[in-house]
Amino acid sequence: MYKTFRVRNFRGLRDLKVTSLDRINLIAGKNNVGKTALLEALFLHYIPNTPDIGLRIDNFRGLEGFDPQEPLHDLFWSYDTESAIEFGATGDWKGSTRTLRIKLMEVDVSQVNIGPQGNIEPQPHPESSVASIISKDKIVLEYVDEFKKKFTSEGWVIETPIGPGVQGQAFQSKRELIGRAARATYLGTRQGYRSQQDAERFGRLEVEGRHGAIEDVLRRVDRRIKRLTIVPRVGIPVIHAEIEGSQRLLPLPLLGDGMVKLSSLALAIGDAQDGMVLIDEVDNGLHHGVLESVWTGIAEFAREFNVQLFATTHSRECIRAAHDAFSSDKKYDFRLHRLERVKETDEIRSVTYDQETLDIALLKELEVR
Repeated sequence: MYKTFRVRNFRGLRDLKVTSLDRINLIAGKNNVGKTALLEALFLHYIPNTPDIGLRIDNFRGLEGFDPQEPLHDLFWSYDTESAIEFGATGDWKGSTRTLRIKLMEVDVSQVNIGPQGNIEPQPHPESSVASIISKDKIVLEYVDEFKKKFTSEGWVIETPIGPGVQGQAFQSKRELIGRAARATYLGTRQGYRSQQDAERFGRLEVEGRHGAIEDVLRRVDRRIKRLTIVPRVGIPVIHAEIEGSQRLLPLPLLGDGMVKLSSLALAIGDAQDGMVLIDEVDNGLHHGVLESVWTGIAEFAREFNVQLFATTHSRECIRAAHDAFSSDKKYDFRLHRLERVKETDEIRSVTYDQETLDIALLKELEVR
């Protein structure tokens, strides 16, 4: 698990360090202080050999497609592509800091061949090529693990013929395996319900006999749920619920957005064993009256699957519910991190609350959002 994390030159974060990370981390702060950017930075660092992750996090924000001449330039602080993005983390692993450096380098070849597993390989002979690099830059990810071993992955934008006189553009990567499993799931606010993905995750847990934990979490919101099962709907697998008093199984989305949000979160945790889950605006769709119970279920689930969770919120009720839930538990493995803008420098800093300081802040009704 991560213990500290530092971000430099990424999105709106010029230089931010977050300390005292725990199993469950809730990130608060006003609008435009970098809460979502911090989640994205953690996601990039945890999967450090996949250049197109940057495109995926743009999609999470609702930004579709990319500029072929400036791919991923929006990742850099103030679009300053001369300054590399730098991430660094310490954790409970043996060894030192894990670092990731993201930079742009000028492409020095004009042609590529499509290699194994979709990788691209520079070719010195244009006449033998099947695709052309059309971006002037390539994005380079330089990852150094805790044992000081370096791994480099790269990405280009290419143009390929897809028909007579028709060219298609795509982002292609050359990845270097880092030798460890990197299981992370990101749940963004603009991602729609992915019924097939959630059904597949539920099915894997059912095969392992661990699906009952998902049902227990959902019962914290709706006690009428007797069981969950997968039923095809117009050929697509969808999780259905057997509800006490109902004459038929109901598709989970019919139980409300809150139930869908909670099930997706629980399933993401179950699918990311020994990994990381990141969720933007965790309390969206959930009534404040069930939040404490939900946090208790999330804590139990995260511990069972050994997952570290990072989530954002704007809600004082959500913060209070999390604090009360963990205070009532046998283990307080929860931290609140509040991001705030420093007026004198316009920099973003993190203020971390442990159990005692958060208890005092809430008691005195100090601003912690």
